[in-house]
Amino acid sequence: MKTTNITPPRQAAFRRQSSRSNHQPTLHQLKQLCPLPVLMEHLGLGRHAKPSSKSPFRTDNNASWGIFESDNGWRFRDEGTSDTGAEIALLANHLRLDPRKNFLLLLGVYWATAQKVSSGRTPVVQSGPSTSLNSAEEPMFLPGRTGFGPGTCEQHQQLARLMGVRVEAVDWAVERGVVVFGEWHGLQCYGVCDQSGRLFEIRRLNGLNFPAVGELQSRTSHTVKHSQKSWPVGLPEAEQAANLLLVEGLPDFIAAHEVIVASQLEGQWAPVAMLSAGFPISPDALPGFNGKQVLICCHNDADHQGGQAALNWGKQLQAANCAKVSVLDTRTLAGLAEGGIKDLNVHPRPTPVRELGWRQWLRSQLHRWRLKFNSLSQPALNH
Repeated sequence: MKTTNITPPRQAAFRRQSSRSNHQPTLHQLKQLCPLPVLMEHLGLGRHAKPSSKSPFRTDNNASWGIFESDNGWRFRDEGTSDTGAEIALLANHLRLDPRKNFLLLLGVYWATAQKVSSGRTPVVQSGPSTSLNSAEEPMFLPGRTGFGPGTCEQHQQLARLMGVRVEAVDWAVERGVVVFGEWHGLQCYGVCDQSGRLFEIRRLNGLNFPAVGELQSRTSHTVKHSQKSWPVGLPEAEQAANLLLVEGLPDFIAAHEVIVASQLEGQWAPVAMLSAGFPISPDALPGFNGKQVLICCHNDADHQGGQAALNWGKQLQAANCAKVSVLDTRTLAGLAEGGIKDLNVHPRPTPVRELGWRQWLRSQLHRWRLKFNSLSQPALNH
């Protein structure tokens, strides 16, 4: 089998391309940086990266699987099933996803792996059991958090009033190390982060937007440079919890602390958040979900992005060997608010009574874990 050398100039070119734009490179560029043999090595399938091997995806008594280089790049072929394909198809087999329905999700995973290749690290996208998140997988550059810390009691109370939660919820988030307070360019802020150091997003403590600066328009939140928005914030702190409440966005992350504290289930449940619906869960994070029960509380957006993101995350988690994955479609809760509940934070809140009823209802479900949650295959979330 030919060996494929990834030369430093190609890596440097990829870094320059990535730094110029937040958009993913093309599939052709990804194949140049991370061809099939390299991808397989990074997936932990390196022993199968040869012309003749037993299939890594099914029981195979004969060496009927292998990879080969064609004029159009590297491909694999399974003589036992006639299955053949390139890098995206291999990722689909590895993560047990439909390559057509989940192409963008798989492309995101491929991109994340290629970025690790470009920085010289060796991540493993695991589909099997894993016991912990490896600190050796930390990114080369981490977002700075200088000047941020636990904050004062007054700041805790101010954030609790801003978010409409009890101060005990903020205190617990601070104790877990996932909420911090500080000053950014002279503005009092709060932010979310975790032990991994991979992600740091801040907002103003008075609830106002950050002012426009240069070409940057006024905005609600600021994601600090070098943050990885595909990282589920709070995951390292949830290592001892058997059940995870996975939500979308910073406000819902804090609201999830409120729900769990009010339920007195801090020892059994832990909140985790994807801060944007536009990203798949980082492959580096998937081992941290292994063996856990995960309830995904998705956004009820008019453009359906929240529901689609929850569906995609759920498929990733199913492939990561979670004990149970359920998606709560809040549009079905029309009895608690007209049109259903938009999100866990319910902000702006229609009425305090409805907001309180929604959280009380969810708390009862955390206790029971018996609600007939929507199946991931149901069309209600497949927009």
